[in-house]
Amino acid sequence: MRFSNVFPTEFQQFIKELTLEDVNTLEELLKNIDSLNDSQQVNKQLKAKNPNLAKRIFNAIATFDKPKIDNIVKEPKNLPKETQEDIAKAFPSFAPKFKN
Repeated sequence: MRFSNVFPTEFQQFIKELTLEDVNTLEELLKNIDSLNDSQQVNKQLKAKNPNLAKRIFNAIATFDKPKIDNIVKEPKNLPKETQEDIAKAFPSFAPKFKN
C-alpha cells in the first residue's frame, strides 16, 4: 500500500505482523462494535476472542509515538490526495474523514 509510509514505523510493523486470525478477530469485533457500550467491553471481547492479539494491541498502544498518530487521526485531510484515495479504497470506513 502506497499510504503506509505516512504512518509511524512502529505502527507499520504492527500491521505487518497481524495474522489472518488477528484480522478476522478485528473484523468480527468491528461488526459488533455498536452493541458494545464502552472500551472496557471491547477490551473484554478482544481478550476473550484472541488473548494474544489483545496483549499485542495493549503493548503497541503503550509504545506507539502518540503525537504522530494523533496528528494523522486529527488531520487526515492534510495527507496527500493520492494517499487519501488509497486509504479510502483500503478502508472504506475512513472515506468520510477525507471529505470537506
